[in-house]
Amino acid sequence: MCEDFENLYNKINSEPDSLTKADYAKLLVGSLVIVNNIKDRIKNEQEAIDSYNTTIIPKLQKIIDNAKTNEEVLTLSKEIFES
Repeated sequence: MCEDFENLYNKINSEPDSLTKADYAKLLVGSLVIVNNIKDRIKNEQEAIDSYNTTIIPKLQKIIDNAKTNEEVLTLSKEIFES
């Protein structure tokens, strides 16, 4: 498949007027695969962002807001992250 796209790339650059319906079909399929791949990556990144915003950042903020000494930081962090 990669070889097909390499050949198609070369054809586009050297003979753009000779593209066939099959060539455009290959471009369409390749474009659809790329778009779905990007959507999956965005979904995974959004899940990571949501996790940070709903879990990690609030826990860290709670430690910063409530602990006054390093000893309190250790105690509070154990309570927060082990629960």
